[in-house]
Amino acid sequence: MQGRSGSPERPSFLGAGGTLYKVGDHLTFFGGLGVEPAKEQNLTMTRLGAEYGWHLTQNWEVGIDVLWDGRWGTIGGRWLVRGIRQQRRCKQRIRNKTNK
Repeated sequence: MQGRSGSPERPSFLGAGGTLYKVGDHLTFFGGLGVEPAKEQNLTMTRLGAEYGWHLTQNWEVGIDVLWDGRWGTIGGRWLVRGIRQQRRCKQRIRNKTNK
C-alpha cells in the first residue's frame, strides 16, 4: 500500500506486548504497550480496551470494541469499533498437521 508521498505506509500500531482477559462468553478486556512509527519519531503508546461480542453461528461473531490509545508525550485517541469476524480453530489445525 502506498502513502500520498509514494512511500509505503507504515502500520498504525505495532504491539510489543499485551494481554487479554475474557470474562464469560461475551466480554473481553485487553491492554498492551507498543510503538507507533512516525516519520519524525516513533511514539510509545499504551492501548486499553474492552470488547463485547455476540455469536451468530458456531464460527461467526459480531462485536463492539471500545479502545483508548495513550501516546506518551502527545495526544492520544479514543475509538469505538464494530466488526464481524470468523473464529478459527488453530489448535485443531496444528494437531492435524503433526498427525500426518
